[in-house]
Amino acid sequence: MYPAWPVAHATVDVLLANNVPLSDIADLTRGLPPSHTRDLYVDRYFTNFNWARCPIPEAKFRTAYAAFARTAHLPFPFPRLTFAALLYIILALGSMEVITQPPALPSGETAHLFWIAEKAMGVCRTVGATDLDLVWAHGSVCRYLSFHRRSREVWFAVGTWIRLALDMGLHR
Repeated sequence: MYPAWPVAHATVDVLLANNVPLSDIADLTRGLPPSHTRDLYVDRYFTNFNWARCPIPEAKFRTAYAAFARTAHLPFPFPRLTFAALLYIILALGSMEVITQPPALPSGETAHLFWIAEKAMGVCRTVGATDLDLVWAHGSVCRYLSFHRRSREVWFAVGTWIRLALDMGLHR
């Protein structure tokens, strides 16, 4: 049995019902940087990286981020699993110092945050969790991969991003 997690009890139930291992659930929370570092990375993301054709609405994200910050001390603090994926990819991009030509290899922290974002998106696919946060997360993954010149992976990510948007009916 697993411990009672007050805010996200239903989310953990859904994850366990879909055979997501507890270790994967724990990975999503263990990788969170301290709050001051998270705040710095989020600010840096919206200053340096949110200039895409379809930018993430900053006010909407910051409202969800503030709700997350109030529950960050809980074992599973995410209001929605899809928000976890979006938060981690924003943290990964925000942890990058500067866009360089040619790009530097991602730092260990940046690569780790990206890995957790990918894991969160995989868990979302496993349980069928889909919303706009996940669409924005996939778009941000494309940006991360293109900054690091991983062109084959970018094409796969773009295809997944488009397929997800089509499945949600965003093409209408």
